[in-house]
Amino acid sequence: MKTYVFLIILIILFACNEKNATLEKENIKCYPTVVKKDGKPLLVITYNQKNKPVSIKKYDGQKVAKKGEIEYNSEGKKTSLQYYNANDEPTKYVTYDYNRSQLLSRINYYMKTDSGNLVLQRYISYLYNEDGQIHSKYYYTMKDGSAVMKEYYSITYNSAGNATLKKHYNNKGGITSSSTFEFDEANNSFKNLSIFVMTPDMNNNNITKVIVTDIYDNILSDSYSSSYTYNDHNYPVKENRKFIGGKTVVYTYQYKTVNNNKN
Repeated sequence: MKTYVFLIILIILFACNEKNATLEKENIKCYPTVVKKDGKPLLVITYNQKNKPVSIKKYDGQKVAKKGEIEYNSEGKKTSLQYYNANDEPTKYVTYDYNRSQLLSRINYYMKTDSGNLVLQRYISYLYNEDGQIHSKYYYTMKDGSAVMKEYYSITYNSAGNATLKKHYNNKGGITSSSTFEFDEANNSFKNLSIFVMTPDMNNNNITKVIVTDIYDNILSDSYSSSYTYNDHNYPVKENRKFIGGKTVVYTYQYKTVNNNKN
């Protein structure tokens, strides 16, 4: 009888430890710090104490081609991004507007004049579906002080929260290209990082296949498929991307790991 009770206690303890380990693993988040392309640095991302990206450097070979410094408001929303060139001189200045639901509504791109004034050059506006997902993006340029729409995109999602279809239109509403996407079931580390506002950043999972077609359904050279190697937390550490023309690119991803249970 004592042996039987002891075995039951061992089983319960084992089950509890296994459950705790699973919960611990689920609450670990990986934030990308270094992205390499074919073994050479491509992006280096630095974070603040709240795990918000505050600096991003883009490389050309082994040299920094440009960098950006990001600022936030008291609510943790990104408010501005200052770009610098390879000589550390300020170039583009970007600001971010939000709607009443605190969703990103517009990105404004400015250039600085010789006198130091900021002049709006272009902007992107965003519209959302009832699930709070971006369903369309409109691109405008400024001409003689007025905004002129150049193009726009519509985006469709699946139940997993991934953008499976993106259509590109010209300023007259004519479709120019379509992109369809397939995904894995692993974590997309760039989700909600507020660095990029593009399809890869909006998805919950990682893209495994992209087919881009023109208005005649010809498959374009931007189409590719990707296979991944993952870490213990189900984030990609290596991506082999093969384009339809045969070219292959290898991306590797390094992370800072944060245990949200300990925050």
